[in-house]
Amino acid sequence: MDSKNLFQVTMNESMDISKAQELKNQLQEALLQQDGIHLDMSNLERIDTAVIQLLMIFAKTAESKKIPIEWDRQSNVFNRAVRILNVEEYFFQTAA
Repeated sequence: MDSKNLFQVTMNESMDISKAQELKNQLQEALLQQDGIHLDMSNLERIDTAVIQLLMIFAKTAESKKIPIEWDRQSNVFNRAVRILNVEEYFFQTAA
């Protein structure tokens, strides 16, 4: 996937419930793009469960619409939160 042609979504340093509506709007706009979505998490330092849930719904919706997501530069904070919540299958694809 060429990131230049993808719809860009960049996560802020702190993503909590107060930012969920703004992120939801960005993700809904991103789902209108058929070429794919580039999600940059390199700035992320804090994330709460509400945002993780929103990203789970986003990932499942994109999958059902066959819209590829490029999960770029996932932060350690994101990876740890996903593992603690035991929802890795929504975000991490393993080779079968």
